Amino acid sequence: MTPTRSPVLATKKPLIASILIIAFLFSLVNINFTEAQEKYFYKIISFEKGYNSHISIWNLPKNQASTARNIRVNRQYSSASKRLAMLGAGTIGAYPATSIHRYYQADGTAQLLATGSTYIRLRDDSDNTFSTIKSGLTDGARWTWVTYKGKAIGNNGSDRPVKYDGSTSITDDTDGHRTAENLCADLGAPFAELNEGANLTASKWYQYKMMFTDGSTISYISARSNAIKTGAAVKDIYLTDIPLGPVGTTHRYIYRTLGKDSKAAVEAETSFYLIKTLTDDNATVVYADDMDDATAVGETAWSEAGKTNVTPPKCKYSIIHSNKLFLGGSTTTNERSYIYWSDDYNPDYFALASYYQIRPDDGDDVTFLKQAQGRLVVGKTNTIQYFFSTAAKESDWYPSDPISFVGCPAPYSAVNTPLGICYVAWNGIYRFTGQLSELISDAVTPEIEDILETNIGEVVSDFWENELHVSYTSKITGEQINNRVLVYDTVRDAYVLDFKNVNCFATFSSGTDYGTLYSGSSDTDGQIYAFRGSPATFIKRYKSEIDAGTFDSVVSSGTEIAPVLSIGWDLTIDGAIGTIDGHAYGADAIIDRDATNGSWISEAYQINATAFDKLYWNEELGDTGDVTIQLGTGDSPISTDITDFGTHYSDPSGSDISTEAINDYVAFSVNLTTTDTNYSPELYVSEGFFLKMVYSKEGTSNESDFLSIWSGGWSNFGTDEKKLIDKIEIYYQDESSSTATINFKNSEGDIDTDIVIDFSQEPPFKEPETGNTYTGLGDEKIYTFYTASNEAGLGSVGQWWKFEFSETGVDKWHINKIVARFVVVEDYEP
Repeated sequence: MTPTRSPVLATKKPLIASILIIAFLFSLVNINFTEAQEKYFYKIISFEKGYNSHISIWNLPKNQASTARNIRVNRQYSSASKRLAMLGAGTIGAYPATSIHRYYQADGTAQLLATGSTYIRLRDDSDNTFSTIKSGLTDGARWTWVTYKGKAIGNNGSDRPVKYDGSTSITDDTDGHRTAENLCADLGAPFAELNEGANLTASKWYQYKMMFTDGSTISYISARSNAIKTGAAVKDIYLTDIPLGPVGTTHRYIYRTLGKDSKAAVEAETSFYLIKTLTDDNATVVYADDMDDATAVGETAWSEAGKTNVTPPKCKYSIIHSNKLFLGGSTTTNERSYIYWSDDYNPDYFALASYYQIRPDDGDDVTFLKQAQGRLVVGKTNTIQYFFSTAAKESDWYPSDPISFVGCPAPYSAVNTPLGICYVAWNGIYRFTGQLSELISDAVTPEIEDILETNIGEVVSDFWENELHVSYTSKITGEQINNRVLVYDTVRDAYVLDFKNVNCFATFSSGTDYGTLYSGSSDTDGQIYAFRGSPATFIKRYKSEIDAGTFDSVVSSGTEIAPVLSIGWDLTIDGAIGTIDGHAYGADAIIDRDATNGSWISEAYQINATAFDKLYWNEELGDTGDVTIQLGTGDSPISTDITDFGTHYSDPSGSDISTEAINDYVAFSVNLTTTDTNYSPELYVSEGFFLKMVYSKEGTSNESDFLSIWSGGWSNFGTDEKKLIDKIEIYYQDESSSTATINFKNSEGDIDTDIVIDFSQEPPFKEPETGNTYTGLGDEKIYTFYTASNEAGLGSVGQWWKFEFSETGVDKWHINKIVARFVVVEDYEP
């Protein structure tokens, strides 16, 4: 029998099929049905792809923006967040910063060097103040820095390369000290400091230079030591870091000026006299100069005639490669395609033949020196090539043919990243992979076109935490300083744009630093900024530091580099017999210790903390001992101004001290106890510290309120019919007391509505006048906005819709998603 079709099923099947097709189509555009079937949701649930100013805003994906200003799209993955306010880290002066460099030394200390105007400046990390360590340099020149052989080496292409060894001792007429503002020497010269003695002329200025010979050829370095002024009593001079010659050097000659009345006079002086010949060892790096001027003037005078010049050249760019210092970017006519290199492990000495011309006839300049895959990469204005330097003979070294014909006209934009060497070319940001150059900035082509062409040489970049930061001058603003920073998230392939005045970058990522990006201002405010609060580390490790404290039944023993603190007599053994201060010590007094407890209170140290984190120490308790440490803080170094010592901390592996009162000065009270006087707990040095504290310093924003904007493209919500929006939900998190404005508008132009969210409002809360609500739990909050008719009596109806949010402030927040509920309105007419 043939089955019959149900008329009901026959009617419903086409209807069901139609509903399923419609549901499927809506699912493709992320529109969901409510239980009422006629209401739908348009959701922006991710902002992860950042900024795309190149695509039409009518075709922009929901997870990209036509404007992404001063925000981050992946600080919390997929959310849009306020970029962190920059934190003050000092001011170098009333001029732009032209470089910053974190100088890490072998003993674990670190110093911040900055340049600007005609100065090299040094920061005192305890209070973020700067002092001059060299002056009289080319005004406004950009510098590049490397650290090699324990020295910070700087180049700017106009002045002689300089070196700095970390010395900060500048008291006049004091043994071992240098003259204020004269702490750097030219690369290729020794350092000079005062030395006990009365042979040189009092209160006069001196400088030194070097010559070398291998027994047949004499070479000279025209570089000069730091200028040094003798004291009224401490008149002799001690030289350190005396340059070595290459292998085969038999004699080194130290030349000196006669005493001059001023720094300007000695720096202009051309007459130098031989005051010492170092023979045969080519190893001595110190010398005590006690030759008076009357004797010196009778010695051999400096002459360069017939001798070979091995002076480090004036160049802009530097890199350490194959145990040599390579330099490039000479400003000397006809040498702009040269690269130079020093002697092995000897950056002071540049042999006459140690250079190569990289494509000298192409009309381009060398614009960067980088390393990739262990090879030296030489960038020029229009090409990139390798320089092969592994052959035993330097005469066999050579450059490759160009690997890329997309060169780098922006020298300070080239930076190493996991993607390769990223740099700014005329038409975009590229990455050199080692085989070719690839464009990575198509999404922000309008911003690349906005780079002021005449300032492309001022573009600077750095790579930090998987982000490429590129600072440039926007020509549409009419300004002449760097005032925009493109930030490229290399993991998420997403751009955002910051409005910042950045002239240079440096990443603090070694020693006790914790990997924080710093920048120097391009404006005349001279500001140095940290991009986030960087934990600082306070360490005490030497016996002399412990001995400077106050002892009560506690003694320090051991050596300067390995001190030990334990319970013990705080008086001499001879005084232990009899009565002292009313306390009777008999002949049977315990020699090792007279008490079961004691304390050591440190000096007050200036740290300018903005937050405390952890406290560490090294202890040996035995079976009977215990150690606790207390903190006291104050706004003055005077001990009476230190607040009472508080909580007893007992975890040496990292006690949480985050609740301690914040202040400029801190002192420590170390308390030792034992239940048996035969045994004492001990504090000792291990892993480089006796006592270590982690805290924050750069914690105060130096930025005033700044505007953050995210603006999406136009969307028709997946259908060309007009839509009526009746409710909008904004999902957010905040750490601020500011307000944000969410704007939505239609393409017809008759709906343009601002929604204001008060971030300080705690849910649950219902606005009495509007009925809009704040809901959510904990940090996850939702603001629900119910649309209303506009002045023309129209509902929130439109075919295409655009969403934007903005906020002016400095505090943190996250926008997690935006959801609009709507109904489709066929043939809508108001």
